[in-house]
Amino acid sequence: MKCIIKITYLGMVFGFIFSLILGHSLWLEMRVNTSLALPFFSLVGIGAGFLRIEDIPASLVLITQGIMVCLFSYIHGFDVMAWTIVPAALFRDGFFLNVISLLVINKILLCLIVLGNLSLVPFSKSFKLNIFKNG
Repeated sequence: MKCIIKITYLGMVFGFIFSLILGHSLWLEMRVNTSLALPFFSLVGIGAGFLRIEDIPASLVLITQGIMVCLFSYIHGFDVMAWTIVPAALFRDGFFLNVISLLVINKILLCLIVLGNLSLVPFSKSFKLNIFKNG
């Protein structure tokens, strides 16, 4: 289950990366809904999660998150409004959730980011036992 969450989250991050890259082209943005890359890569991630037996390394997910943040910073700068509006607008347009406000979409994205990053933490039996022995 943890592998499915991790690879779905990786697909969502790849979808954001490709949506940002495709949306940077004005010609392509006017002709195609570039935010559709987000649900496409999320579905590819879900399918790959069910077919994949081995666990993907957490470093791959962290590297793609870093690439996404660097790419977003390069395209939109460090404008706070862009950081709060653009990801929510991409998610809302990609998944056809136009009736939901951007504030609610931001809360959903925050929950997905927390869930995706929690899937990277190695919770093993020895790790849990060490916590309870010390406390």
